[in-house]
Amino acid sequence: MNQSAKQHSYISLNWSTNLLQLGLLAAAMFVMGCGTPDETELTSTIDLSAQPVVGNKELSDDQLAAELEQLEKEAIALESNGRKEDSALVRKKIHETISENVSPDSWQAKTAKQIADTAARNSQLAPKNERLLAASKQLLTEFQNQAKSGAHAAASATGSRIIGNFQQIYGENSLTVAETLIQIGNIEYRTRMTDAAIRHFHSAVQILKSLDLETHPQMEIAHTALGALYSRKKKFAPALANQKAATRIASRLWGDTSMKYADQANQLGVMYHAADQSDTALQILLASEVLRRKTLGDNDPKVGHSLLNIATVLKDLKRYDQAIPTFQRAKASFASHKQLGSLVEKCNLNLATIYMLQNNLPMAEQRLAEVVAGAELNQQANPVHIAACKYRYSIALAKQGKYDVAQPMMEQTLQIQRQQLGPTHSETVKTMKAYAMLLEATKQVAAARQVYNAIRQVSYESESSDFQR
Repeated sequence: MNQSAKQHSYISLNWSTNLLQLGLLAAAMFVMGCGTPDETELTSTIDLSAQPVVGNKELSDDQLAAELEQLEKEAIALESNGRKEDSALVRKKIHETISENVSPDSWQAKTAKQIADTAARNSQLAPKNERLLAASKQLLTEFQNQAKSGAHAAASATGSRIIGNFQQIYGENSLTVAETLIQIGNIEYRTRMTDAAIRHFHSAVQILKSLDLETHPQMEIAHTALGALYSRKKKFAPALANQKAATRIASRLWGDTSMKYADQANQLGVMYHAADQSDTALQILLASEVLRRKTLGDNDPKVGHSLLNIATVLKDLKRYDQAIPTFQRAKASFASHKQLGSLVEKCNLNLATIYMLQNNLPMAEQRLAEVVAGAELNQQANPVHIAACKYRYSIALAKQGKYDVAQPMMEQTLQIQRQQLGPTHSETVKTMKAYAMLLEATKQVAAARQVYNAIRQVSYESESSDFQR
């Protein structure tokens, strides 16, 4: 089998990401999905030569996958019928099959062995540990509810109890404990328990290292989460170190032409941009976009996300002549997907900003008119957001002397802001100042004086308006 065929065979064993997860569910009765954190809007060199470990025996993907899937179903059925010892034997066979046909050193084989060992331990659990296992399922629901409600101290205590239970049952350095730490950390990540999440993901990484699972999907998840968590805290050195690790692992697991690798590389580029290393960010984002486009085509939303990220970096680098067509291409990628209207709007707002900076006011007006029309049609749009869009549109109109259209637009903005934000809010006062200047420009002196008096009454520190006559 040639190298590309071997790599395809390895990468196609994605069944194992899901089925081995199911194996952990049946073995530990405590696995919930744990995806990578949401991609941020916009995250040295990646080793592109890394190749995944592959087996040396030819066996068709379909044949191997079908055999393993059947064994997995058999193990789950036996487990659900209370035949734990028989289920453990089937899981042992799964491990042997993967070792023989892929590689005993592959992450799939190592994971299958951990699952088989866990299943064997479960078949011999003492009644006390069975009760602990059942209690942990209840505690997990309690932990989730506490974390989501903001009761973080209580959630922390409950999470510690869950982890302690699994350490007692399976040992401190078991894959099941690492999985549990990642599950707990994932909930903490999403409920802003940032420091606790960092501790638990780091603990999971150490366990996975001790099990010789440094190239493993769970290690990829843990490093991705740590990268996002440190980025949230603006600690970009550890953020980048962890995201680089996640990207290298993705290359070795899935191949350097895979979408999982492209996604991790995109996030690495986003993180470099957040760390004010825009040149490096641009290089990585461009490479990720090429991979995505080759596989997904020009109109896929992921390609649009890549283009939006690239265009944002180009804008920050003041390379406007390149940023404009890139924003336009991103917009075209999103346009055919109605649910992505907010991203179309984001492209238009960025384009309007560039056109304003270039003093190309007619083009800025066009883009902002589209933004306002889209926001008003969106029944779920926040009124404050609609007001902000209308404010920018009115400024573009006023700068061109189109006061007859700008004035009612700015009055609508003020009405929304007073209702939603209050008369003393900084955004409301900013609009009042622009409105007063517009009134002055149209010789409505008495009306302008009234607005200026209102501004003084709220005792807001004067700042220069966006609108300069």
